[in-house]
Amino acid sequence: MKEVLFTADRRQVPCVDIETLRKLDRLATTDFGLSTAQLMESAGRNVTGLLLELWAAEGRNLRDTQVLFMIGPGRNGGNGLCAARHLANRGLQVSFLLSAPDAMTTDCSGQLPALRATDAIEVRMNSLAHGQPDFIVDALHGCGLPEPDVAPATQLIQWCNHSSAPVLSLDLPAGFKSSNSDGVSRPVSNAGDAAQSTDSEFIRAQWVLALSLPNIALMDARIGRVFVGDAGIPEKVYHQAGVVTYDPPFESRYILPLTSD
Repeated sequence: MKEVLFTADRRQVPCVDIETLRKLDRLATTDFGLSTAQLMESAGRNVTGLLLELWAAEGRNLRDTQVLFMIGPGRNGGNGLCAARHLANRGLQVSFLLSAPDAMTTDCSGQLPALRATDAIEVRMNSLAHGQPDFIVDALHGCGLPEPDVAPATQLIQWCNHSSAPVLSLDLPAGFKSSNSDGVSRPVSNAGDAAQSTDSEFIRAQWVLALSLPNIALMDARIGRVFVGDAGIPEKVYHQAGVVTYDPPFESRYILPLTSD
């Protein structure tokens, strides 16, 4: 099976493993001068743009929309904090939950002061039982951290899957388990593997936004609708990361829907 997804005009977008995604980020920041803060800002704007696009299609009143961001301690959490700030700046009712506040990386925690300057509200785990958001953004783990095995992340996954609110996951739904054990996510290839999954294993997101390239795991049939965002990384960096077939598909857009056929 060829590991690609397709844009609406049938352009191929390569799907890559986690190590390739990490190499792409590493090259972009160490060899080509893009800062992690720049990449987070690009990601945050793309998350915001996709959410506004989805809500416009629903005819949703933005000022009445309550959005909960579930924030992990790493890069994906920082992307979520950027997006939360952009939405709060637009007058939405934004709340955020830090799943591991004592373990946050410097890049991730560096996004907090700007977000706290908005009207966004920080919430705790025990407050989730007392209210229901209209929408949830899963920025817990993505492709940057191992699958969560600590109690707070597991509890959030379970709570999220029992919530009636639709979910957008960033890069990869939190807790997603591939069929391999070597640390590289790949699609589950048979019905037996899929049948073993439960609601407590990974977040059942309606949408997933790949923030540079889609991970191979997003070809799994259990994953919701996939989009890809323009990270602002030059084509040459993709090629040096080993993605030699990469051809920028975005043209006049920053976010594109992807399909498997």
